[in-house]
Amino acid sequence: MSHEALIQDLRQKNRARMNSIRREAEARVEELRRRKREELEQRQAEVLGRLKDEAEKVAAPILHEARRSALTIEDEALRRLSERLHALALNLLGKLREQDYDAVFAALFREVPAIDWEWVQVSPQDTELAGSFFSGAEVKADPLITGGFVAGTDGGRYQVVNTLERRLEKGWQAMLPHLLQQVIKERDAGPA
Repeated sequence: MSHEALIQDLRQKNRARMNSIRREAEARVEELRRRKREELEQRQAEVLGRLKDEAEKVAAPILHEARRSALTIEDEALRRLSERLHALALNLLGKLREQDYDAVFAALFREVPAIDWEWVQVSPQDTELAGSFFSGAEVKADPLITGGFVAGTDGGRYQVVNTLERRLEKGWQAMLPHLLQQVIKERDAGPA
């Protein structure tokens, strides 16, 4: 083999060996990059997990307080709505006088014991009507009574309150949840 051919052969083998070394080095570099990426992703996941845990720890009392505040606001709104509905119901009691009120008064009268009542308080509009039912009793006008009556005997020892206002008071706790439910249903339905 000639000297030239030998040099050529050595150069070729050297290039092949260099290419092989370069490929091995590139493969090692790529493997190191892959491992480092995996390590970095794992560390990022760990850090994100810790941050998430910390965020939840910080947010928990804030969310609890926000829920508590929301419930307080809702309770206050329902209380105010209840008061408004009650005031509206009281104002509407006068409407009950518009339809056959004499029969309503008679029904209320039949509910009380048949004794000699000494006095009776009624709406100023009902003084004559009360006199026909409570004969012999002193009839007093009370502008705070919408309908019905308060009757007493035995020096005030016995007293019966059978007014529309009292009936509303007695039934209010049972009616209120249904009224609130209806108002909320109407609100949620929105404008038609």
